[in-house]
Amino acid sequence: MNGNQENRFSMMKTVNTVLTNYNAVWSSYAAFSDLVTEFRNRCDVISGLVTLQSQNVAGVTLDKAVIQGKVVQGTLELALKIHAYAVGAGLNDLAKEFDLVRSDVERLRDTEMFNKAVETHDIALVNLVALAPYNVVAGDLTAFKALIDTYEVQIEAPRVRINSKKVARFNIGVRLNENTATLELMDGLMLPYRFSQASFYDAYREARKIIDMGRRKTRLGLFVELEDGVDSTGVVVVITRGVRSYTEVVRSSDHTAFFGSVAVGTYVVTVNHAGYQPYSGTVVVRSGVLNSGSVKLML
Repeated sequence: MNGNQENRFSMMKTVNTVLTNYNAVWSSYAAFSDLVTEFRNRCDVISGLVTLQSQNVAGVTLDKAVIQGKVVQGTLELALKIHAYAVGAGLNDLAKEFDLVRSDVERLRDTEMFNKAVETHDIALVNLVALAPYNVVAGDLTAFKALIDTYEVQIEAPRVRINSKKVARFNIGVRLNENTATLELMDGLMLPYRFSQASFYDAYREARKIIDMGRRKTRLGLFVELEDGVDSTGVVVVITRGVRSYTEVVRSSDHTAFFGSVAVGTYVVTVNHAGYQPYSGTVVVRSGVLNSGSVKLML
């Protein structure tokens, strides 16, 4: 939710509290009661959408990073065994293809890494008997294939979460507008209570005011460097303050994860990237300035 939406929904929740407190006054007014039911049901829908829209992408992103690290390790170990076998058997093309170092696998994009892992598994399976002296057994290949399948699902998980958040954000706006229209109908039906139930009428009218809660926000840019000099584009950076988290990826233009609108305060910065030590630190975001900082991931 943006600030305007939060202010509107806060108003609606306040109205709902007033309606609860004065339930005995209006419950026998059938037309008004029907509108209240509609209003409350829609408030429940909005609350559900807010929960969905507030889902943290960082969790699934970190899950993906953990599994990706295991895929990198499994692919590299198996590839080097295939390479050793191929050298001994005089299979020069196969030996060259699987003569890999860790960075060869880590620099691959998600789909490329998945394809390389599948290829490595399939080649090992075809040559299972020949690879037996290198401690390659069927059970290990089965486990590796299961890991690859899990990684395939995780590749799409962050994007699926992001898409669901976007849909929820759109629907929040739609439902808020619908509930505003319902409240306007309720406003008209409140007039008979102006004198007969003045306390209810006054409490309702006061609750209907939209108050700007005023959240201070500003910008933050975090420069990300990798110890071995590899391009940091795409590295996921998460900043967390209390229950709120923001997630951005490093841009290719300036190797910076740019957070365009975050509340002021102290944040915990976490970065998990396959092949590097996890990073955790803090950054203080101050009002009215472009805040900056740097992160260096060590091997």
